Amino acid sequence: NNTRPEWILGAQGGYNFGSSGSNLIPTLPSKLVVGVGAQKHLLGPVYGGISLQSNEVASVNLSLEF
Repeated sequence: NNTRPEWILGAQGGYNFGSSGSNLIPTLPSKLVVGVGAQKHLLGPVYGGISLQSNEVASVNLSLEF
């Protein structure tokens, strides 16, 4: 069975080592970063998506499944 999921959802956690410590979630310490992401199956083993993080960062993701 070689079926691939249409969507992949994920969560991230980390620490901001930079000098600024802004955080969109007021109850978290300013240096603690959390995020969520979603990726959609595009073609073959390729997925594309976005991630949003509590330190006001958004990113575009491209993944390869093998």
